[in-house]
Amino acid sequence: MDSFFGIGLSEFAIILILAIVVMGPQRMRSVARTLGRWTAQLQQITRGFTQQLNAELDAAELDDLRGAMQEVQELRRQVADMRSELLGVTRSAMQEGNQAVSSTRNALAPQRAPLPENGNTIGQPEQLSHGDAAGPSTLPKAMDVPDDPES
Repeated sequence: MDSFFGIGLSEFAIILILAIVVMGPQRMRSVARTLGRWTAQLQQITRGFTQQLNAELDAAELDDLRGAMQEVQELRRQVADMRSELLGVTRSAMQEGNQAVSSTRNALAPQRAPLPENGNTIGQPEQLSHGDAAGPSTLPKAMDVPDDPES
């Protein structure tokens, strides 16, 4: 302990000697006890004040922390709502897209001739009906091209 209230050891000794000279040895004991009690009370009051101040600051920080946690929870709920809404929109768009693709495929698919009732066409080609289907008789004829390198 180098200094006490900014007073060094040598300065404190000088103050003590002056107090003994001014007050006398009998009165110095009672004054020292009184000063000791006051110092202890002052330390106790200071300790209580700092504890109360720390408790209030902790309570204020906890209130701030609770408020921040509530804000974070609200933001999480909002993000979850937005996510579910976005997923719903994308699912409906995907369903509409799939429906459009399937309807386009159905429209572009070639019309197939219905199969005979027995369903067995292997080895029996004469039973197929060639009425509407494109057969060898409906193919376009080759054209005569005058500049054809193959002729």
